[in-house]
Amino acid sequence: MIALDDDCEGALAEELGGNHLVLWYRTDKGRAEAILRFLRNGADTDEMLAINLPLHELEDTENALITAGLPVERLMSEGRLLLFASEEVIPRNASNCSCMIEAVTGLRDRAAAQGRKLRLIGRVAPLFFERGDIESALAVELAADSSLGQARLLCLYDARSRERLPEADGQRIDDVHNRVLHETSKGKVKVGNKQRKSPPRGSGKRKKR
Repeated sequence: MIALDDDCEGALAEELGGNHLVLWYRTDKGRAEAILRFLRNGADTDEMLAINLPLHELEDTENALITAGLPVERLMSEGRLLLFASEEVIPRNASNCSCMIEAVTGLRDRAAAQGRKLRLIGRVAPLFFERGDIESALAVELAADSSLGQARLLCLYDARSRERLPEADGQRIDDVHNRVLHETSKGKVKVGNKQRKSPPRGSGKRKKR
């Protein structure tokens, strides 16, 4: 099991410093542990859960959650856990993120119709970032952010891709999130900052929650 410090536990469990989180993971175990904690806390508070990962990652993630004891089958039968592939919503270019906005808004509204909040895990923007397409990654992040409402979103980025790019690119991704979590080389997941210092450029000021 990967250790999470107290601030990280709080960020995954509650609305501490905002609802748009990013995890820079280094290992499959670190990522899996953060996913489990984020979803388990949502399940305990009767929220709707959604996982949006590349198709080849979805099955492994589902199996890992089952192995860890999350009642995946029951949550899915109750309509409280949805799994869908990133390929279904990934925009063809940064100038049109309508599919992303529609997907997040649709999930949020579906949860609201059940009297629930939404917790969403996503890897659409990270796919662009890991290809070196920073502008598209930022466009997707801003589109998702504008659609969240009271939903909570955890974005999963591979820290090793950040190390191959200029540090300024990684910082730009951090700046569009409220909380930044990172897995250290010693196998611990920690909070990298307490909360976003300023709203991203072009997004306008965010209302305090």
